[in-house]
Amino acid sequence: MPIEAVLVRSFLAVAEEKSFSGAARRLGLQQPHVSQRVRKLEGQLGFAVLARTPHGAELTRGGEEFLPFARNIVSSVEDAQKFAQAFRGDDRVHLRLGTLDHAGPSVRDDIVKAYIDANPECDFDISVAQSPDLYEKLRSGRLDVILLLANPQRVPSGLRMKPLLNMIGDLLIPEESLLARYPVIPLEALRGESILLSPGTTCPDVVDDLDKQLRSLGIVTRHSPEANRRTLVHLARVKNMPLFGWRGSHEDIIRAPKGFLARRVAGDPFRVSFSAAHIEGREIRTVKAFLKLAGSVAATAQLRSYAAA
Repeated sequence: MPIEAVLVRSFLAVAEEKSFSGAARRLGLQQPHVSQRVRKLEGQLGFAVLARTPHGAELTRGGEEFLPFARNIVSSVEDAQKFAQAFRGDDRVHLRLGTLDHAGPSVRDDIVKAYIDANPECDFDISVAQSPDLYEKLRSGRLDVILLLANPQRVPSGLRMKPLLNMIGDLLIPEESLLARYPVIPLEALRGESILLSPGTTCPDVVDDLDKQLRSLGIVTRHSPEANRRTLVHLARVKNMPLFGWRGSHEDIIRAPKGFLARRVAGDPFRVSFSAAHIEGREIRTVKAFLKLAGSVAATAQLRSYAAA
């Protein structure tokens, strides 16, 4: 039975992401579709290539031995597509998007969905990584465009940054904290307080700038060892410490987990940009279309919030 390249691509995504959910985000698919593709591939091969674990997915012995063949298949198909498009004189219809996993407004998912819906013919690939890895993959040509939190005043050389939304910093306050009595927290009340931040590995430039700003205001900063929300909330609860979080300017307030209250800081002094970045001068059709649509979706979300206000 012939082996279908689209199934091999799904297997490769799971193998590299080490999870079906991560592969689904990368491919822009629903998780059940990825699982279905892997099962179909296993039917074509006649043996299992992946095994589910409590932490995600791991390769079987057959999967380990098939992996180099899978990479060759996907690479050969991509090379053939590039040749065919170049021979026809067409722009490529492939978009490789990179994004942060634990940071970004809800409109990020709206942008991805809108692009997939509007461009069903596009071979859409999503990678999830921390911002240093996203920048490196963008520069090396492994990604076409990235969505991330960034300081518009600190655009890395060679890149073009398109701000999509202003992000505003709010606090999640433990219900038993003395700060919970403020509907909106004045900056003066935060002086001498300790605030928990995500680790600087996720968005080093953003976290570094925020850390400096908070310390200049007399606020003590603590960093979580991990970026996932569960760890951050657990540490904030155990230490009875406010937790810093970002929301899009179109959103009323960040969501508060059980036992916490979401509070704005007076004057909204902490801001950053949710932006799309691409290589300056690399004007390919799919990137242009994505940037235009991303700006439209972000603007629509902003207008919707104004109308609801």
